[in-house]
Amino acid sequence: MPAGLSFFQIRVRARYSFCSLDDSRCFGAEPLDVRLTPPRIQRRDRNPASMASFILLLCAGFLLGVLWMDLMFDVQVVGQGNEALPDQVLDSIAAYYRRVTTRARPMGHAVGGTMLLGILTLLFQTIRGAPPRWLDLVSLVLFGAPAALAFLQVYPNAVRLGSRVDPALEQSRLARAILRGHLFCLGAMLAFVLLQLFAASG
Repeated sequence: MPAGLSFFQIRVRARYSFCSLDDSRCFGAEPLDVRLTPPRIQRRDRNPASMASFILLLCAGFLLGVLWMDLMFDVQVVGQGNEALPDQVLDSIAAYYRRVTTRARPMGHAVGGTMLLGILTLLFQTIRGAPPRWLDLVSLVLFGAPAALAFLQVYPNAVRLGSRVDPALEQSRLARAILRGHLFCLGAMLAFVLLQLFAASG
């Protein structure tokens, strides 16, 4: 027996000398895990649906801004009756559309590129078939219909009006047709944005 140690102290030291840190019989508790592991970096999973929704809202916001600028000139035809518009009204509207359709290239192609991006994103959502399916189909109609109208009717009319090669009565008809087309596009695009916000909130 070592000098200076009692019999009880020797028994305690002898018992714990055979115990390890993870031995619950010695400590009367659950084993302690003292192994150090490096922290695991968790990657944030990217949800394709949320990414597509963000792209669609971005496209719709840009197109709404363009529509607002167009309507600031289109509304000059309101209250002018069905006759030929005054020369100052035609000059203002025609000069604007001559600028944005022909002289603003290649910046003017941004509108068509945004429409194409939105349609491709919607086709991806529709083919992917994520529920609810009706939401993708309605969104495709609300976005595709004004895009088709702008490409087939509104844009050609704007180019024609900007050239000012037609008589005043024909130019007035073109200006009124552009206004009606833009109002339809505005209503459809607003409904599209509300539908996308509803889907995102759900």
